[in-house]
Amino acid sequence: MSGSSHATFFNSFIVNMYSIKSEYVFYPRTMEELQVTVRDYESQHLPGAGGSIDVVHVKWSNCPAGDYNKCKGKESFPSVAFECVTNNRRRVLGIAPIQFGARSDKHIVRFDPTVDLIKSNGTKMSSGIIIQPMVKSKRRRESTSFVMVATSDGSH
Repeated sequence: MSGSSHATFFNSFIVNMYSIKSEYVFYPRTMEELQVTVRDYESQHLPGAGGSIDVVHVKWSNCPAGDYNKCKGKESFPSVAFECVTNNRRRVLGIAPIQFGARSDKHIVRFDPTVDLIKSNGTKMSSGIIIQPMVKSKRRRESTSFVMVATSDGSH
């Protein structure tokens, strides 16, 4: 496959996948979906958890020279980073916008506007599910955990 054919395919693939992402990447939309997720975490001794946050760094082989220092982090190669929220069954629930790879995971999570909103006062989703911060442990490593809460009538 020629380089131009590969580029055309790749661009088409990205556009088409983005157009259907809402069918595959979403937070629990119903009480039943939330209960399945919460039960999975409870079986792992994490009661009330509704998702896990991690930052994924992807190598950027063709990083422009002007962005090299912004993208080169602890991996010693340029990368871009995505903050991902998944459930315990490895299904992606949410993906934050792309970040330069030189930023640490803690930095990316600390300045994510959605995480900030949840930490400050919780956020209510269209399904009536409320995402609120959990009590942080006093461990050496900083972590961010959230609980998704829903009532039978969809209110809080």
